Amino acid sequence: MHEKNKLSWAHELAWLLGIVIMALIVLSPQLSYHALAVGDDWEFHWNRFYEAAMQLKTGKFNFFQSLYSFRQSGRIINAVYGSAFAYCHGFILIIAKTWFRAEIISSFLCLVTAGSGMYFLTRYCQVKRQMAFAAAVLYMGTPLVLFYVTDSALRGWGAALLPLTTIPLIRMVINHEKPISPVLFGLSAATLMAVQNFTVILYVISAAIFFIPGLYLAKNKWRTILDAVAAVGVAVTLNASTLAAIYELHNEHLVMPYKVTDLLGSASRLSLGNMTRLDLGLILSAMILFQLVFAALNWKRLKIVEKLINLDGFLFLWLSSPLFPWNFLADHFNGLQTIQFPQRFNPVALTMMILGTTISIQKLNINAKTERTRLFSALFISVAGLNLVNGYTWVNEKATAWQGDQVAVSADSTIQNQAEIRDLFNHAYDQANIFGVITKNTPDYLPVPNVKNTLYAYDAYKQQILHNHVNVRKQVDADSRLDFTWQAKKRKSTLMPVIVYKHSTVFLNGKKLEPSQYKRSNIGALIVTPRLGENHLVVGYAPSKLFWAAAIINGISLLGIFGYGLLKLIQFLRSCVKQ
Repeated sequence: MHEKNKLSWAHELAWLLGIVIMALIVLSPQLSYHALAVGDDWEFHWNRFYEAAMQLKTGKFNFFQSLYSFRQSGRIINAVYGSAFAYCHGFILIIAKTWFRAEIISSFLCLVTAGSGMYFLTRYCQVKRQMAFAAAVLYMGTPLVLFYVTDSALRGWGAALLPLTTIPLIRMVINHEKPISPVLFGLSAATLMAVQNFTVILYVISAAIFFIPGLYLAKNKWRTILDAVAAVGVAVTLNASTLAAIYELHNEHLVMPYKVTDLLGSASRLSLGNMTRLDLGLILSAMILFQLVFAALNWKRLKIVEKLINLDGFLFLWLSSPLFPWNFLADHFNGLQTIQFPQRFNPVALTMMILGTTISIQKLNINAKTERTRLFSALFISVAGLNLVNGYTWVNEKATAWQGDQVAVSADSTIQNQAEIRDLFNHAYDQANIFGVITKNTPDYLPVPNVKNTLYAYDAYKQQILHNHVNVRKQVDADSRLDFTWQAKKRKSTLMPVIVYKHSTVFLNGKKLEPSQYKRSNIGALIVTPRLGENHLVVGYAPSKLFWAAAIINGISLLGIFGYGLLKLIQFLRSCVKQ
């Protein structure tokens, strides 16, 4: 490898190391206080990760049922919600061993992914390293990325992945010979699909905005269309198991995340003060206003790709703001209430705004002297760092609260002593009864008679599953099914703490029950009639042939992607050796 190339790689690695250091600085309060940030979504997502960890550890795999998590209730969660991401975090739990270390690792990876993704995106757009680093630090300090660190909100991981997955969108417009690489574009969409469902919808809208002009500019339009179809094929096959699971459950009425009637109450706002959950703060607000003015004044001189970056950014900024008539539209189209928080449109808006701003600032410096360019770069890095300080403050507040009496705990927990609760998080993940202390009656994806009104499901889940009065012994059998044993004093209908679906298999005292021989409650909990004395219940799940076919396709596509990546790595190493 030439000395020039070696030096170039060394420079890139140095700036990436800077991103790692910034991530550690943000997390330093948690590290120094040995504190966790247990937000509203912590119980739900780490239950999913715990399930994956236990399946990996025991070798008892069940793609559909929750065998170890959610009180071993058999709920279907991971199959329809980021299963690959859950298994990745299950692996992290196994390696880290304790809840504290696992959360720190996950938060660190989220911050580094966000920062490095923005760095590579801006570098792909010909931005100089110093400016790219500033953009990376600025993006690391945006609200939704930080929400994962402070509140375990999974949309933070979706936001972290967006900059890197935006590179194939930019390529659509600047590479006229081959606008789309089916593998890279398909893999980008598949990655987002494997993490967070809503982010995929945003990504598809963004992709459409870039694809239409990209197709117009492409030298070979038919090949571009075929590449786009192939990319969709890659994304679908890489998530074939999840898509097949969703299709398999389409005949069930599943509880969806709760609807929010006042959507504008959770819209993002420009502000002059500090950044908050909804207020973008002085620095991000000033950046947006700067870019709006710059784009308006220089619109005719902007390249097509720059125009699209700005259009995409301002569109999603509008969607995330109080200026969009969300409440009016939601009154006429109730389905929009499932969006819950318009703020969720922020990742695309801020990705494009930061990218556009960085390109604009570099344009202002293009004819400047070296000293002035360095001054602008230093100033941009300093401003980005100040914005990240806001994130450090959020983490510090959470870490400080961890030492007080504000540790998250369910009201009906048998453990109320704060020191004991904190100590549980330092135990091995498979030995501490964390989910007996941190519990929520979230009914997402439970099967109900209809989905018009599912508010009752919260209390029903609490009564029928969390506080079920049947004293059962639970275990997982050799066939990865839930095994319940209990004593019955009377032969009367008994509501068991397990959820069954249309494809569930039910065995009571060695006899397989047909659906007509048992009942389901209003949230899908199993109702059976036991015999006097000891009873033995086994509940499993029998996926359709379609699912198994999809699973095979999923496996083959993963092997194909791995082989493709290995081939590209070998080619890269050979080129380095030749140079």
